[in-house]
Amino acid sequence: MSGKGRGAFLERAHLHERAGGDNLASVIVPHYRDVQSLRQSLSSLQAQHHRPLEIIVVDDGSPEAVFAEVMRCCDDVAQCIRVPHGGPAAARNCGAALAKGSILVFCESDAVYPPEYVGSIISAIAGCKDGSVVAASNVGRRVLAETKGWGHRYARVLYAAVDDAIRRGQRRTGAWAFDARWFRASGGYREDLRVGEDMELVERVIRAGLKVGYGGDVPFLHREPASIYQLFRRSYRSGAVRPRASVVALGATSVAVVVVAGLWHKAGIPPAAGALVVLAAVTLFMDPTWRLTMNFAARNGSGREMMIVSVGRLAWAAGYVCGAIFGWTKGLRASLRR
Repeated sequence: MSGKGRGAFLERAHLHERAGGDNLASVIVPHYRDVQSLRQSLSSLQAQHHRPLEIIVVDDGSPEAVFAEVMRCCDDVAQCIRVPHGGPAAARNCGAALAKGSILVFCESDAVYPPEYVGSIISAIAGCKDGSVVAASNVGRRVLAETKGWGHRYARVLYAAVDDAIRRGQRRTGAWAFDARWFRASGGYREDLRVGEDMELVERVIRAGLKVGYGGDVPFLHREPASIYQLFRRSYRSGAVRPRASVVALGATSVAVVVVAGLWHKAGIPPAAGALVVLAAVTLFMDPTWRLTMNFAARNGSGREMMIVSVGRLAWAAGYVCGAIFGWTKGLRASLRR
């Protein structure tokens, strides 16, 4: 991968050449209200081959009863702290402040990790002699407990398309491991971002003239919505915490839809039907993730996957915009009360 992706990634190393050495790795796991998934995640992290290792769970303001379960789940497995609800970026930063390791590895509470994951991903940082590699990523993510539901099928195609683009050097990804000193000196994750904070931190690495190392093809398993409705609900929650950009995009798209629907009306096509078709088309063609995934599905010759991707992206966009409208109106009501 050298020379691709704006120089963000290093050459790959064979698996037997990759090792994290004796560096203490601090694994930080933000958590919110999902103890069952956390228990699975911690079980996989406890089974990591790399040692020495510390695990820190940061509970992001879960209710008291949930946090009590989290504490029991962490007994003899992980250090556990609770912070006021502030989002995953703030929780990760709190965990990093407590970590003793020279390398920080950020994991998800709803993911399961293979035993070689931590040792592989930290090797790019630990093995760099000149200190220019301060972050590391891996290629590969799979759907945990995959079913035939359209939500899972959409996620599987999306993961495959993104991994393919990363390997081709056409797409940058976020990083999951960081040199602890650089992370703290840089200020860590931006806590005002609820979405895309990982990509923003990688951009800071690149702007500083440093590198993101490649930790290898060691995919982890991530819990994803099984149905299109569940995908819509997840997107709704994301849109609700980032309303402004989505409302602006909705306004611009609506203007385009009204103009084109008006032209269709003059041509004798019912305005409602025309508006729906145009809205769907504009939404998809403006979406870079849809274009990326469709190109991948087309190259692999699967018409059904192309349809599933389109339905999945429309559900995601609809949920995001609906959540954004809810978040914007909620914020507006709160402002009017002051």
